[in-house]
Amino acid sequence: MVFLLALQATAFAQPRAFGPGRGGAPTKEMVRARAVADVSSVEPGGVARVGVRLAIEPHWHVYWRSPGETGLPTTLELRAPEGWTVGETRHPRPLRFEDSGIVSFGYENEVIVYAEVRAPAGGGAGGETVSFGVTSSWLVCAEDGSCIPGDFEGEIEITLGESESAFLWIIAFILSYPSAPPTMNAASTARAARHPFGYLFT
Repeated sequence: MVFLLALQATAFAQPRAFGPGRGGAPTKEMVRARAVADVSSVEPGGVARVGVRLAIEPHWHVYWRSPGETGLPTTLELRAPEGWTVGETRHPRPLRFEDSGIVSFGYENEVIVYAEVRAPAGGGAGGETVSFGVTSSWLVCAEDGSCIPGDFEGEIEITLGESESAFLWIIAFILSYPSAPPTMNAASTARAARHPFGYLFT
C-alpha cells in the first residue's frame, strides 16, 4: 500500500534551475540522501519513525513543506508493509531565508523528514523483518539562486520484536521533531546550533 505523505505548496517566484553538466552547473552531488529509522526493532502495536536524511553541501539549501515565495517543498512517500499504518509527514522547524526581499523557508547542512509508522497489534512472527520503501524529492539551491532538482528511492528494514532504538539516529530524530515555524515577516533568521547528530533550532 502506498501512502503519499507530501504536502504541496505553490511557488510564487521560481529560482533559476539547471541540471548537472549543463551551463557550467556543478557535477558534484549537492544532497546525499539515505533512509533512516529511529528504531532497529519495534514490538507489535508499537510506533517507529521512518524517513529520509538529507545531508546538504555547504552554501546550498533545500526547502520546507511550505517553501515561501520561492522554491519547492521537500517531499516524503513511504511504502509500508501490509497491516502497518503511516501518519502524516513531519518536517522540523525551518530556517528563514531572505534575498532581495523574497522570503523562503528551508534547511541547510542536514535535515530528517519523517513519518510515524505503527506496527499491527497482532504482530507477526517474533524476529520477522519488514521493509519500508522510502521515496523523497527536493529542490536544492545555492546562494546565487542556482537550483538542482533531486530525488531518492531506497528501503529500510525494521524487525518485529522487543523495541530497540537505533542509537545512531535517535538523537537526530529528537532534534527533528516539529516546532513552531518562523513567520513571513519575522525580524530575524532562525538560528541553528550544530549538534553531532543534527541541528537544534531556536
